[in-house]
Order: sequence, then structure tokens, then C-alpha cells
Amino acid sequence: MASCRSSCVPSTSDNLNFCQPIKAPLVEESLSKMLFTRSLLRIAQFGFIKAFPGLVNIALIPALYQLLGSEEFGHFSLFFSYVLLAVTVFGATIAQPMYRFLSSKMNAGDLFNGLTVFAASFGALIGGLVGYAFFGGWNNSAAGFSFVMFGVLYSALTVNLQVSEKVRSLIFLEVLRISSLGLTIFLLHYLVDGLSYTNVMYAFSFSFFLAFCFLLRGIKFTLPTWGWASDMIKFGSLSATWLLLAGLPLVLGKSVLVGEVSKTEFGAISANLDMYYRMFSILNAAIAIWAYPTMSAAFDSGDRVGAKKTHFFALTVYIAAGATALALLVVGAAWYQPFPASISGGLLPFAMILVACFLLQVMSLAHKPLEMSRSMITMIALMSCALVVFGACALVLLNVETVNPAVAIAVALGSAALVYLIGSSAIGFGRSGKIEVADTA
Repeated sequence: MASCRSSCVPSTSDNLNFCQPIKAPLVEESLSKMLFTRSLLRIAQFGFIKAFPGLVNIALIPALYQLLGSEEFGHFSLFFSYVLLAVTVFGATIAQPMYRFLSSKMNAGDLFNGLTVFAASFGALIGGLVGYAFFGGWNNSAAGFSFVMFGVLYSALTVNLQVSEKVRSLIFLEVLRISSLGLTIFLLHYLVDGLSYTNVMYAFSFSFFLAFCFLLRGIKFTLPTWGWASDMIKFGSLSATWLLLAGLPLVLGKSVLVGEVSKTEFGAISANLDMYYRMFSILNAAIAIWAYPTMSAAFDSGDRVGAKKTHFFALTVYIAAGATALALLVVGAAWYQPFPASISGGLLPFAMILVACFLLQVMSLAHKPLEMSRSMITMIALMSCALVVFGACALVLLNVETVNPAVAIAVALGSAALVYLIGSSAIGFGRSGKIEVADTA
């Protein structure tokens, strides 16, 4: 049998062209299409993990709005925003380095668990102080303390399950948490004379606690060394600092609005802000959980082109899906009425709130290259500029009598997001800042 040489002679058979040279462009195109399809499937998988609990949490907003009433819901929304920001900041301090390094250093899981306890304890103190100082009484202080404590523990400890892709365990815990939350609120509604926003805060705390108890099975807590812990906190503080600054406009916006409109109107505005901010955050989370580890692997290997392509792909998917959802919601509100609550001023305030929530989540996703490059000064500078723009827009627009306060805050939020989005997109991945982490404590 004749052997194939480096310059292959075409086979006389139409079906046995084994020696034909492979056309590289065709192979690259085929691989590109396969990777594109596989990436979409991965996003869909992670989206499913987030979709059920996220949609239930969104459904809770109109339900609580009806159960509590507009005024009481406004108190709940403001309190919830403060303590949720604390959970986000302290949880991210641990969760972000876990997302970044656990996929390649799974033996560090027990160390992260030990570090989570310290972060949750410190965050709970902040939650307790917020409850006492801004909402009055030891009862609200205890509600803020327990919410942050168990919220941080649960959110950070489930990262290990996400990294190892234990989908069934994640679904079980989320179903347990949400079921217990709904059942507790239902029982309180019928057993307590007058459901209050503080009762609802305790219901959230209990749901986190119950899921955390089931999560404890098989988990070990190891006390890390100071050197290892400081490295992880240093890396996590990048995201935590940005999340604190990024969360301030929404919290400050509500804090300003509560003094500009009636308590009933504030509850209606808060219901819309909460519902659609969470709706767009589900889409953001589904994409980011897939994209961030992929970008990290490419970035660490020196493949910046691959990291940029992954990031661009993630942004494209979010913008396409988010813009479609935004358009459908506006058309639906124009055809029927805004949901979950009508706002004075017609369709414009509702539409502007949607745009603001959409842009805030784009900002969060666009921020990832700066986070990976550890461009701390750049991140803080850009977010500081965005906060200045938010404050300036809010200050000017709230003093214009013809501008609806909800529109003023929505425009200020959207403007801040655009400033950060444009700045972070212009800078991109910046210079390399790869962090080295020890395998052991």
C-alpha cells in the first residue's frame, strides 16, 4: 500500500480522501461555531440555576407590596437595600477570590469557609448598627444583624457548589430557602396582627439560616494563616469596594426620594425599582457566572485576545436580551399599566426606571476587565466620577419643578452607569496584575 507523503496525491476514491490537506480556515470556522453554541448552552445552564430563585424573588415584590401596603413596603425596601448592600459587600470579599481561584485550587475550600465566618460576623455588626441607627429600636437592629450574618454565610459558602457545578445541590438549597421564606411570611401574615416590614426581614433571615444549616453537611472550617487571608481579602476587596460604591447610588437615591414624595408614592416607586433591578441582575448573574471563570483562565494564561472575546460575547448577549426585555415591558405598560405599581406621572417614570436598571447591570458586567487587571485606583476613580455625576444630576433635576422626582433619580442613576460604562470600556483589561496565591495556608 502506498504511503502518504508530505505532499499528498489526491485519492482516486471520492469517499477516501484521507490524505487531503485540511483547510485551516474551515476548521477554525467550525470550531468557532461550536464554541459559540457551547457558550450559549453554558449560559443557559447557569441561567436556569439562577432563574427559578430569581423569578420567585421577583414575584415576592408585588406579593409583599400587596400584603404590606405601599407605605410599609417603602420602609421594607429601604431597610432591605441597606442590609442587602452589606451582604453584597462582605459576601463579595470572600466570593470573588473563590470564583477566581477555586477552579484551580480546590484544596483551598476549607480555608475560604473559615474566612467566611469572620466576614459574616463583621458584616453582621454593620447590619445591626444600620438597623438601630436608621430604623430605630433593638428589634430592627437584631433583624439587620441576623439578615447580614446568615446572608453572607449562605451566599459565600454556595460559591464552592457553583464552581464545582453541583447543580442539583444548588437547586435544592434555593428551593428550600425560597419555600421556607414564603411559608414563614404566609404564617406571619395569618398569625401576627399586622404584618410589618421587620417581620419580613426576620423571615428572610430565617430562610438564609435554614439553608445554611443544610449547607453545613460535609463542610469543614479551617483557620487560614494571616498571609493567605490577607491575600484573599486584598483581592476580594477590589470587587467589594466597587460593589459598595456601585450600590450607593441606588441606596442614596431611595434615601433622597423618601423625603421628596409621599410615603405611599415612595412605596410604589421602590416596588418598581426593586423588581426590575433584580430582573436585570438575574440576566447579569447568569452570564457572569459562566463568563468570569472563562475570562480568568484566558487572562492567567496570557491569552488577552481570548479574554476580550469572552467579555465582548458576554456583553453582547446581555445587551441583546436586556434590550428586548426592556422594549417588551414598556410596550406592555403602555398597553395595560405599569406593574407592580402605578407611579404618578404616567409612562415616562416607569420607562426611565427600566432604562436605569438595565444600564446599572451593564455597568456591572463591563467592570470585569478592570477587576481582573486589579486596576484598583482606576476602578475607584471611575466610580467616584460616576457618583459625582449621580449627585449632580439628582441635585439639579430634583430642583426643577416640572421634573418628576422618580424621573430625576432614574436619570441620575442611568447617567452614573453610562459614565462608568464608557470609562471602563475605553480602558479595557489595562495592564496585567496577576496575583499569585499559595496552595496551602
